[in-house]
Amino acid sequence: MIENRYYVYAHIDADGEIVYVGKGSYDRAWNIKGRDTPHQEWMMATLPNLAITFLKESMIEKEAFWAENEFIKQYNPKFNNSLSRYGTTNSNYRHGNRVGVKRNPKFKPDGTPNPEYNPNLRQGNSARPIKCVTTGIEYPSAKEAAMVLSIDPSGITKALKGKVKSTMGFVFEYVI
Repeated sequence: MIENRYYVYAHIDADGEIVYVGKGSYDRAWNIKGRDTPHQEWMMATLPNLAITFLKESMIEKEAFWAENEFIKQYNPKFNNSLSRYGTTNSNYRHGNRVGVKRNPKFKPDGTPNPEYNPNLRQGNSARPIKCVTTGIEYPSAKEAAMVLSIDPSGITKALKGKVKSTMGFVFEYVI
C-alpha cells in the first residue's frame, strides 16, 4: 500500500518571504539536520518562532518531488541551492546528492511526457565517464556502456570499483 505521507513545505522569514522550499515526511520541516550551513544558522536564529507553511500535503514521494520542483521554480528561495533540477531556473542551483531520485525522467508521475526531458543528460548522482579498456571506447556512464554492450550495469560497476577484474570479458576504468 502506498502511503500519502509526504508534503511540501516552506520556511518563511520575518518579512513574509519564502526562503526555502522542501519536501518531507514526519518532522522534516522542523529538522535542522542535512541542511546547508547558512540555512541551519538562519533556522537557529529564528527559533522558537520558525514560520513554516505547508504548500501541499498528502502525496506519495514522486508527487511531492515534482510539487517541490514547481514551487522552487515559482518562488526562487534563497536557501534552495543544493538541488539539481530539470530545466534549472534558480541561479543558486548546484549539483547535489539526492539519493534515489532520477533527475531527468522521461515521464512525469502521472504518466505524461516530461517536456524538460533531455536524453543527452547523464542520469543519477554518480554518473561518470568510463572507458572500456578492451575496446578502447569511452562512454558517458556505466549505464550507457551497459546498454550499448548489452551487459548488466552492476557488473560494470563492480569492475570499476575493483571488486572483479572484468565483466563478460570487458575491462573498464574511469576516465580521469
